[in-house]
Amino acid sequence: MSETGSPEPRSLVPVLVLALILAACSIIYELLAAQALSLLAANTVIWYSLVVGVFLGAMGIGAFFSEKVGQQSPWRTLLRVEIALTVLGSLTVPAIKAAHTLYSEMQMGNEVIAGVMVFYSIVFPVVFILGILTGTELPLVMRLAREIRDETRAANLALGWDYLGSLVGAMLFPLVIVTSMDLITAGLLIASINLLVAIWIWLFRLGGAASIIDQFTVAAVAACLLIAMVNISVINQYFLQRYYYYHRMDDGLAGLFSPRADLPEIRRTRSAYQVIDLVEGIEPSFYADFLAVYSNKLDRDPNFPVDQKLFLNGALQTDTGLEEVYHEWFAHFPIILNGEVPRRVLVLGGGDGFLVRELLKYPGISDIQHIDIDPVLIGLAKTDPVLKQVNDDAFSSERVSTVITDGYQYLRRTAERYDAIYIDLPVPNNYDLAKLYSREFYEFVKRAIAPGGFAVFDSSQTSALSERAEDGSRELLPRNTWPVFGHTLKRAGFGTIVPFYSTLETDHPGLQRVIDRKGFNLTTSQLKQLEEIRSPARRELERRKLLAQSHARLKLLTSDYLLQGFVFLAPDARELAREFVDLAEQRNGLDLHVLNARRYELSFTDYLVVPEQVDPGKVNSIMRPTLPVTPWWRPMTGY
Repeated sequence: MSETGSPEPRSLVPVLVLALILAACSIIYELLAAQALSLLAANTVIWYSLVVGVFLGAMGIGAFFSEKVGQQSPWRTLLRVEIALTVLGSLTVPAIKAAHTLYSEMQMGNEVIAGVMVFYSIVFPVVFILGILTGTELPLVMRLAREIRDETRAANLALGWDYLGSLVGAMLFPLVIVTSMDLITAGLLIASINLLVAIWIWLFRLGGAASIIDQFTVAAVAACLLIAMVNISVINQYFLQRYYYYHRMDDGLAGLFSPRADLPEIRRTRSAYQVIDLVEGIEPSFYADFLAVYSNKLDRDPNFPVDQKLFLNGALQTDTGLEEVYHEWFAHFPIILNGEVPRRVLVLGGGDGFLVRELLKYPGISDIQHIDIDPVLIGLAKTDPVLKQVNDDAFSSERVSTVITDGYQYLRRTAERYDAIYIDLPVPNNYDLAKLYSREFYEFVKRAIAPGGFAVFDSSQTSALSERAEDGSRELLPRNTWPVFGHTLKRAGFGTIVPFYSTLETDHPGLQRVIDRKGFNLTTSQLKQLEEIRSPARRELERRKLLAQSHARLKLLTSDYLLQGFVFLAPDARELAREFVDLAEQRNGLDLHVLNARRYELSFTDYLVVPEQVDPGKVNSIMRPTLPVTPWWRPMTGY
């Protein structure tokens, strides 16, 4: 008999379908939490493993717990579990994002360790409770199956359909959910399925036996879920703003989480490979005035769209206000260094088109083969007004042909040889990307270089250097990837390895004028230090000394902020042009905005030493990755 007093239906089909649906929802919740965490903290393999482990462990506890509940009324217990899953499932991704907002605020105040503790103390309890709730479902469903047919086979069928549901959910998540909707929407969608299950139990299994409290709770949760789904775009923008504009939020928790209608809308596009965000700066970059000292970009084009930023999976890809420093060194430095304009060029990555734009300035380049895995990003670069203006519609050039494929596999299979290979790929901050910086990958690169040709790649993590000592020396920070790159490139067999930095002089007279105009003052601690000096004359002398030191440090920080690492590669040992060669006639007479003779010569580095002997323990290989070197536990931030 059922709890309503009517005969229990003898068909197992509803219970088996229920097992399939609940299992699918369960694994999708698990993957939603793992994906949300991996996007905020990188290192996909680590975070998926940890989330899955915690979730499965909690499911085991939930299964034990289910033995203590639902003995008398399994349908009513399952109803309440589904209500709880509806609430927590819909809040899982927002809770993870809110925890990240707290972390961002704390790390901005130099409380990194405390911020990390707060972040994970919110994230993993949410995952744990979610796992406990889902762990109670299967034992309840198996109990219901045995009530219909008191035989072992009924419970085994329920278990089999549960596994089948896990397969369905595991397939839907990467093939449909991730590629077609954001994670908050997906969480609400899956939560609505749990809610529908609760409603079905209420109407068709409990009927009048459902308590008033249960009925009211279902109705209230349904109303809240409906309101959230209607306002999903507002909710998404709310959390996007907290990711990208956290440093511009008001003080305190209320200010940090209060809605901000005055902030620009983040333009988000999804692809099968990444999340693409176009973010507008809400005020000029702190370094914009400093860069104007070096760059004539805005003098030549006052309408150039500055303070527009492109993020891929939450990591900054490029900033239109500063991009000329990066792309001019990337495109032109290796050509000047090699002493010859290449004819056939291969570009891997660089889907925004900015690097291709710079290469098209050389009439001597007859063909640019562009390889990128993401057609959505390429389409955006061709159609988005901002990206199209910045890249000067580079992908429409007859000299550019784009092939949508994986760069690693293309180099592995191609028999083509290129005079120059430009590698503009994402930073290797997780093991998925580590293969693009592996010994095997660079061996493919070396094989594809034509005689006399070269390759170059951006190595942003080699810019992790200590502050300059009084003698000007610097040391590599622990997160600097050069020890890995140096030994990996040496093992790949390159005869010429030249690391270099985009470098701006710090003695430019315009820098001091900017500092004087912006009126930078001493820090609070420096002012307190001055207050302890009784003599007014000595106090003024010390004030000027401290101010001069602060301004000198500010100049160094300004230059270092624009410091970007690159590595030039050639298969053979060769003599290179260490002096700047003006190739203006080969650029159609177009002057570069930033790079000049002095900055070219300053860009060679003695901080990064090419090893004479290979240390196998430092070589990054597909079979034994030594990248990434950044702390796996530290979440990312928008800036």
